[in-house]
Amino acid sequence: MLNRLKQYIEAKGMTVAYVEKMLGMSNGALSKPIKNHTAIGSDKLENILAFCGDLSLKWLFTGQGEMLNVDGYKPTLVSGENAAMIENNLLKLMLLEKETTILQQAKEIGRLEQRIKELTQRLEKTVGDASTGDTANVG
Repeated sequence: MLNRLKQYIEAKGMTVAYVEKMLGMSNGALSKPIKNHTAIGSDKLENILAFCGDLSLKWLFTGQGEMLNVDGYKPTLVSGENAAMIENNLLKLMLLEKETTILQQAKEIGRLEQRIKELTQRLEKTVGDASTGDTANVG
């Protein structure tokens, strides 16, 4: 069953780590059971099924039928603590992604500023050498 869950997660363009974060699970709470072929708790499975509303339970548990339950799909509304937790984790993830982007951009700006400094010094040296050379040839 867990291998099918992993297959679903990957088919949706997600990673197991992403699902763990979204559901407020600790690192490895889902990936370790998948890797070791061990069971997960019903509470974790319940949260996963609420998060993966189009996942066919028949396919997940038996491997029969289609992966996605498109025909009879009814979005599951997550409410209360789980909804707040999922929203909070999503916001944290988005913030982390933005912070990472800002840090990468700051590093790139630093590299570009250094390159501009090097090119300016080189240009000043070239202009200085040209001036000195012209003066020496005049005499």
